[in-house]
Amino acid sequence: MDIEIAAPSLHRRKPTDDLHVDCSDAVLAKSSEGVMSPATACSSSDGDDTCNVFVCDVCFEECDLSDGVKLICGRSCSATMCTACTHTYITVRTASVIPGVLAKLNCPTCLVPVNLRRWHNRLAAFAPKFDDVLSQFCDKVERSCDVKCPSCHINRSQLPPHASSVPPIKMLPTLAAHIPRLRELGRAYCNHQLSAADVVAFAQTTFGQLGDIILEYLVQLIDDRERRATLYLRLRRTNPLILTLCCNAAVCFSCHVAGHHDGGPCGGVAPTDQVVECESCGLHLVKGDGCDWVQCYCGLEFGWTSAAMATKMRRLEPRHLAALRCMIQPFRRLVFKRKLFRQVLSKVPELHLAARQRSIEAELSRNAELKLALRYRLCRWVQRIRKHRVFRGMMSDVLVMQAKYFWVNHWATHADEWHELDDETSSFMAMDV
Repeated sequence: MDIEIAAPSLHRRKPTDDLHVDCSDAVLAKSSEGVMSPATACSSSDGDDTCNVFVCDVCFEECDLSDGVKLICGRSCSATMCTACTHTYITVRTASVIPGVLAKLNCPTCLVPVNLRRWHNRLAAFAPKFDDVLSQFCDKVERSCDVKCPSCHINRSQLPPHASSVPPIKMLPTLAAHIPRLRELGRAYCNHQLSAADVVAFAQTTFGQLGDIILEYLVQLIDDRERRATLYLRLRRTNPLILTLCCNAAVCFSCHVAGHHDGGPCGGVAPTDQVVECESCGLHLVKGDGCDWVQCYCGLEFGWTSAAMATKMRRLEPRHLAALRCMIQPFRRLVFKRKLFRQVLSKVPELHLAARQRSIEAELSRNAELKLALRYRLCRWVQRIRKHRVFRGMMSDVLVMQAKYFWVNHWATHADEWHELDDETSSFMAMDV
C-alpha cells in the first residue's frame, strides 16, 4: 500500500534556496568600484574633477558618475546611461506596451531580458525618480492577465499575488524526490535561463495529476511580476478554467466565457488558417501579407505554417487527439522500422565481420604457434592459386599453338583444296561489281 507523505515545501526557509531572483549583487558592486566605462572621460593630471564624469551611451552628454546607471543586465553589461535617458527609455517602453500583451523590460544596450527586481535594484539610488515609471510598467505587466469577472463585470488581473510560503502538498516519496530539481528549474527560469514551457512540461510530466497544483503554488512563490505573469499565462494555456480572485466566479481564461463549458470544448477563436496562437504569450495573431516568417509583439519569431498547424492541434479535443494517435501509430511504427533497418540492421554484417576480424587478431597475437601454422597454410594456398593461374595461362597458349599448327598441317596435306580456294578468291576479286 502506498504511503503518502508531506512533500517538502516549494519555498525553502533558507534565503539561498528560495525561488526569488536575487538582484543584489554585492560582489559585483565591490568589483565595479572605481571601474569606469570605456566611454568615460577621465583626466586627473591637473587635479581637477574631470574623472568624476562619464559619457552617456544614448545622449553622449557628459554626466556625473553619481547620475549614471551601469551593469543593467549583468556583470558583463556594457551599458552606461544617465538617469534621464534611462527614465525616458522606461517611459517609452511602458507607453508602447499593447494592452493585454505581456511585455519585458530588456537591457537597452545588450537587448536581453532583465528581471524587474534587478531594475529596482539598479535604480534604488534614484528611487523617487523611478518609482512611478516602474510601477506603471508593472501595472502593464499585470494587465496582461486581465479577465472580466462574470459576477461583478469588472476587468481585473487574475495574476495571483506573491506569497512568501505555500501549504505543503502530500505526495509519494518518489515524487517528493523531484522537488529539489523543480527548485533548480524555477531559479533558472527566474534568471531567464529557461522558458516557461520547459518548467510546465517538467512539472506535468514528473508529478502527473499534482503538476498543475504544484505550478499554481510555484507561481505564487515568484516575486518578480513579469516572471510570475509569464509562467501564469503559460499555465493557463493548458488549464484555462479558473475562479476569479474577486468573486470566486467560474470563467474560462482562454475565451473569457462564464462557466467551465460543462466539460465541452472551449468556445474560443474558431480554428482557421488565418489565426495563430503565439507560443510565448498566447496572443492570437492574424497574418495579412508578406513572407511566412513573422514576429509577435512579445518578440518571439516563428514560421506561420508550422505555428498554424500547432494551433490546430492544440484546439483538438482529447478524444480527437486519442483517435488521431491511434491512426498515426501504425505509420510511426513503419517509419521506426525503416529507420532501424537503414541505420542499424544494414550495418550489422559489416560490424559482425569487423568484430570477427578483431577477435581473430587478438587470438593470433596471444598464440604464436597458431599464427605460424596459419601463415604456412596461407602461403600454401597462395602458391596453389598462383600455379592454377599459370596453368590456365599455359593452357590458353597451348590451344592457340595447337590451332595454328593444325591449319599448317592441313594445308600441307590438302594442297588441292588450297588451290581451289585460291582460284575461287581470284575469280571473286575479278568480278565487275
